[in-house]
Amino acid sequence: MRYQLRDHGWAIGAFLIPEGRIVDTDLNNDFGNLARGLNPPLNAQPLDQATYDAMRAIYEPFGMTRWIITVPGADGIVR
Repeated sequence: MRYQLRDHGWAIGAFLIPEGRIVDTDLNNDFGNLARGLNPPLNAQPLDQATYDAMRAIYEPFGMTRWIITVPGADGIVR
């Protein structure tokens, strides 16, 4: 999954992924490894279709789908 953190950072245990950081769980780097296996937080802007679909599945049961941060037409995600 690939997404960018918006609004605030993301604390995972004792670590903080800072606001504005692009997280790609397919890459072998610090933030990708740290976030691998975790659901994207609500402050993540999905940058690929797989992330958008996962976030919809996670947040839709709570009525929070409209809270997913997207920029229609600019990010290439099919809605």
